[in-house]
Amino acid sequence: MIVYRLGRSISLLNFLVFFAIASCNKPDTYSGQLKKELKKGVRNDSIFFDIHFGDTQKDFFNTCWEYNKKGVLFHGHKNMNVQYTIKAPNDSVSKITMLFYPDFKLSSEIRRLNVEFEFSGWAPWNNHLFGSKLVPHVKSKMMEWYSGNEFWELDDKEGNRFWAKIDGNREISMWVVKDKYVSMTITDKSYVNE
Repeated sequence: MIVYRLGRSISLLNFLVFFAIASCNKPDTYSGQLKKELKKGVRNDSIFFDIHFGDTQKDFFNTCWEYNKKGVLFHGHKNMNVQYTIKAPNDSVSKITMLFYPDFKLSSEIRRLNVEFEFSGWAPWNNHLFGSKLVPHVKSKMMEWYSGNEFWELDDKEGNRFWAKIDGNREISMWVVKDKYVSMTITDKSYVNE
């Protein structure tokens, strides 16, 4: 009886030690996750469609032009961004329009890419196509493109909901804008002072 209890106590102790160690590996806060990822020194420079952090404006245009010739990427609204159409996850949902363009005001190289997602059939009376309904589809697509860490669901200082994930230096943040679309930034967080 004593041997059984002692063995059971040791198993419980092993479990508690394992749980304590595992808990230490997962940060309690997103800022903790961010610090942990940056400390790793892992570089994830790939964004999508052969676009990378560090590409110049010329590199970006050349890459987009090549994908345009293949019929994948097109001019977006007013030729101010690049457009890609994501197939609907199921027949009951409209296609998703993705618009993107780097923020070259920050640097002559890509350090942040601004992205917007919108259901193609969006209208003020189509509640099922509001931005809040788009979030799960965008999160799923981003996890397909960028596996790694999961998204954190967070609130900013004003109490607005947003989602973020960090893998090495690459951070993806997204939020809903005016019920219409999901806005996203893909940022190289190794440039912390910008």
